[in-house]
Amino acid sequence: MATTSPKVEAALPPVDPSRVFVLADANAVADEVFQRVDDAAKTAIAERGHFALAIPGGSVLKMLAGRHPKWADKCTLAYVNHKCVAMDDEELATHAKAVKLFLGSWEGASPVVLSGSGDAAREAELYQSELASLPDAVLPRDESGLPQFDMVVLGVGDDGHVGSLYPGREEPLVEGSEQWILPVEMKTPGSITFSLPLMSAGKNVLVAACGVSDKYPMGKSDAMKQAIEGAETIASFPGAGVRAVAEWIIDEAAGSKLSAEYASSVAVAPPVAAASEPAPSSEGKSSKGETSEVPKAQEAGKPRRKSSKKGPSTGFSPKAKGKKGGRVKASSSPSPAPEPAGPEAVASEKPASTSSSTEKTPKPKKTKEPSAEGKKEPRGKSSTKSDTAQTPPPPSPAPAPEPAPELSQLEKTRALVLGK
Repeated sequence: MATTSPKVEAALPPVDPSRVFVLADANAVADEVFQRVDDAAKTAIAERGHFALAIPGGSVLKMLAGRHPKWADKCTLAYVNHKCVAMDDEELATHAKAVKLFLGSWEGASPVVLSGSGDAAREAELYQSELASLPDAVLPRDESGLPQFDMVVLGVGDDGHVGSLYPGREEPLVEGSEQWILPVEMKTPGSITFSLPLMSAGKNVLVAACGVSDKYPMGKSDAMKQAIEGAETIASFPGAGVRAVAEWIIDEAAGSKLSAEYASSVAVAPPVAAASEPAPSSEGKSSKGETSEVPKAQEAGKPRRKSSKKGPSTGFSPKAKGKKGGRVKASSSPSPAPEPAGPEAVASEKPASTSSSTEKTPKPKKTKEPSAEGKKEPRGKSSTKSDTAQTPPPPSPAPAPEPAPELSQLEKTRALVLGK
């Protein structure tokens, strides 16, 4: 195997914040990754008529699913790492998975594949020879003689592995341009992988991380924290070995544990459907102007933290909120309040439920505590007559002299007899 570097004690410097891009979700990450691949392809084809792309397995394959680039027939595709199995093994072969997800529709593309044996050392030799045989117009070389892919896309595992370079092993420490496709016999079957120098030699290097699950609700947040800014070395966390050259395209979940200096890395706002503003229209406020402004802000792609400020979006003010509280108190005050205030409050609170005739008789209702009697009052004299007929005790104009003794009635009787 090629020489390894003994300089592994010093922790690597963290990634420059300008190279970290935190997007809304996995879909946004996939779109951004493909957009960058597409841009790199167009640039390379314009320069020399061909595009060299290197990809790993895993989630990156899904990011390319359903894509149909026009430059497919001018693309050479290599695998950053691959298990030493038959190329048609749909369960283990990265190539078979790529064909199923997208490569089968990339007409004219030229994938570089393994021979299909289980001999990792032999497969590594053959793969390196195959890449080395490609002309410079297809796969250029850098100053050190390493192949220089136009785009290298990588993923980083939770344990820090990148490609098939795992922590605590010697493969991540391999340097130089002598051997850049390495056999890895850590598992069965074994695999081949790009060396760290070959990954880093790409004209464009992307690290993509996204996605959440019930088991990992914060996605790759721990791995990205270590890979981007943790006190790591190449030996302890191989994924950190591309800090100086890669751009990091991650979703919000993966970037949730990054320190404050990466807060400005948010590049894409959450989906418009996720933004929700509490609309106080039920309070009777006219908000035609405000409701038209909210979608405009969302269409402009403003981050959620900006659009969530309630003041500008709803037109609400502390005074308006105070009025709302005042109405609640007024509706509950008649029971403890003095009698005169009760009917007035009811009359002012529900003007639609009373007729114009009730406005003429508010004063007589002051002496009657039950508000229900006040509602019967507008019916006028007919209601009072029925009351006197049913109940003799209520006073009438004649009963005033009734307190006189019964003797006065005898006198009246005598007067009547004498009169006759």
